Amino acid sequence: MYLIMMKAKLIQITYFLLIFSGFTFSPDVNARQITFTAINPSPTGNDLSDIFTINATTAVAVGESGTFVKTTDNGQTWSSYPIPTDEDLNAVWFADTQNGWIAGDGAVLFHTSDGGETWEEQDSCSPYTLTDIHFINENTGWIAGNAGSICHTTDGGATWSSKNSEIPLTTILYSIFFIDENTGFIGGGTSSGNGAFSYKTTDGGESWSLASYPEYGFLYNIQALNENLVYAVHNGSQIVKSEDGGSSWTEISDTNVPDLISGLHMVDENTGFASGSGISKTTNGGETWQSVEDVDGVNLKVHINGNAGWVAGDDGLIFHTSDLGESWAAKGTNLTTSTILGVFLPDENSIWVATSKNAFRTNDNRATWETQEYRPQSMMVQDIVFVDEATAFVSASQGLIYKTTDNGQNWTSVNSMAGSTTLSSIYFLDENTGITGTFNTGTIRFTSDGGTNWATSTMDLSILFDLAMLSDSSWIAAGQSQNSNAVSVTHDAGETWNTSTFENSNEFRSIYVMNAQTAWVVGTNGQAYKTTDAGTNWQQKETPVTVALNDIHFADENNGIIVGMKGTVLTTSDGGESWVEHPKFTNTILHSVYMTDAETGIIGGAGGAIYLISSDDNTTSNENVAGNSIPKSFELGQNYPNPFNPSTMIPFTLKHSAKVKLQVFDILGREIATLVDQNLNAGLHNYAFNASEFSSGMYLYRLQVNNEVYTRKMTLLK
Repeated sequence: MYLIMMKAKLIQITYFLLIFSGFTFSPDVNARQITFTAINPSPTGNDLSDIFTINATTAVAVGESGTFVKTTDNGQTWSSYPIPTDEDLNAVWFADTQNGWIAGDGAVLFHTSDGGETWEEQDSCSPYTLTDIHFINENTGWIAGNAGSICHTTDGGATWSSKNSEIPLTTILYSIFFIDENTGFIGGGTSSGNGAFSYKTTDGGESWSLASYPEYGFLYNIQALNENLVYAVHNGSQIVKSEDGGSSWTEISDTNVPDLISGLHMVDENTGFASGSGISKTTNGGETWQSVEDVDGVNLKVHINGNAGWVAGDDGLIFHTSDLGESWAAKGTNLTTSTILGVFLPDENSIWVATSKNAFRTNDNRATWETQEYRPQSMMVQDIVFVDEATAFVSASQGLIYKTTDNGQNWTSVNSMAGSTTLSSIYFLDENTGITGTFNTGTIRFTSDGGTNWATSTMDLSILFDLAMLSDSSWIAAGQSQNSNAVSVTHDAGETWNTSTFENSNEFRSIYVMNAQTAWVVGTNGQAYKTTDAGTNWQQKETPVTVALNDIHFADENNGIIVGMKGTVLTTSDGGESWVEHPKFTNTILHSVYMTDAETGIIGGAGGAIYLISSDDNTTSNENVAGNSIPKSFELGQNYPNPFNPSTMIPFTLKHSAKVKLQVFDILGREIATLVDQNLNAGLHNYAFNASEFSSGMYLYRLQVNNEVYTRKMTLLK
């Protein structure tokens, strides 16, 4: 379980009489700070599991991999604040605009007292997954979870006590709801799914009475309007109602409720909303339901407060109503959910991305987007190369290549290998000179006239993953040869090929050419290789990960980025001699990356994920930078994750611009790194520290802001 950001005390460094040997320090800790802003889907592409309407303009949502997003302007902009956990968050509840709680897998439980800007971890009474939260005021609340877990607090979560003495460990509790400090209900089922049930308490959870629902499965989204009138969702397919405090239940669904129900909110005894694959509304207590048009999704959850309401679900879909459900509007951007194969920044106002079916382009800094269709639509694009701001080529199934020279307005067929196998890769030096190749035949085609004519070459790679050109006659192909990972190089335009094989490497996925002599290949098992002699020799460069790496790009000879599986982002500022893993901002598979300079670029990934890279305020954000809200004080947060291996993020906030120095010390008080030493603007800042060259143990990090000094501890576990 990770530690959480907490307000730091003004302390002096304490030296401990412990000695750790083997410390070495590399002055390059890759302190270059960059921001990743989600522009599609926005505010997030992660699945959202719960949403809470705080007031008429403010809402928060939580979801997979520690996702937390907030809006204070009806969804026009969103802020994403760092929560130091990779666990999925299942529930969120706010007692007022400042005090809130979130809970999730791995028994994680966090509290905020500043509207979500910072979070403090709390210890609940349960070691199991937590599924739901309900507070009746800022002090009194309950949480429910697996293994019959029920925890109760009367001091805002500072302490929690167990209230599940009568709940079997073989049960899973999915929902908890209290009318007041005494009367409450829980819903769930047996872990085997053999029986749904509800429990009721009239003494704050000291004792519980059982009312089994005579069906298999579980009861979700239990909600009581008074001690007798209770609603719930049964097994994700039926809405049920009890008028005797949960002792008996009747089904009240009709054909207009969503096919799959994952959310329910009854505003009063007449008005309520059901959500899941869509949204439905009742105005007569559930006797009849009316479905809402133009709202579709998966696992949508709903929460209403007054006339304001929100729905959120999988893939980050969010909808909003301000008139008690009479109308709903999508909030955020969702250009596509298809994998982004290629990304490009033609100029400071333009973005160009491609999927297997369409390309998308904006020329007005995302105010509007144009969808560009390839022809024929039956083909599946496998790769794209952007030559300049107007020109691009795509390779596709059926041996097809299409070309645009007018910013993607029109795509025309280029004479290639029509009717043959899929073209897995394409690369062009300029608008005339390029190569393409088939996935599994070892056939390479070369053109010097923009694709009008093609020459053929054959190499000994049995599987081709990527192609690149060092020059018009020197080419690199990455793939497999005789079941070994291999790179083939030609210096005579394909007349002859020289193949190098690599041990302990399953698959190279991307090639990046820096110049006529220097190139990189990256692939599975976190492997990266570099050549400085046009492919004759390759040197492996260590990375801090073992996941597959999908793409690599350099802004200049020093600054580069690698992206890969599980949201992996690696950065270097020394030409690739060392790589630092950036703290996770997504678990999405990242497929493509492009950089225009050391602090500007774009990343594309699965599910239509698009992230802009910038250096704005050193924060990780979703559309609206979290640092835009001025913090209340100077604060040095707890590093996250903590313990860590080998990288961690150190957060701090500044009330106003100031001279800042952030240093790392070993346990003997010896300085081993300076992460920042400069003037910074007000806002939330995050700096990465990589300890790949250090030994396990305790370290200190110190923030000096003008004349004040803040110090915290962190733990490296290898």
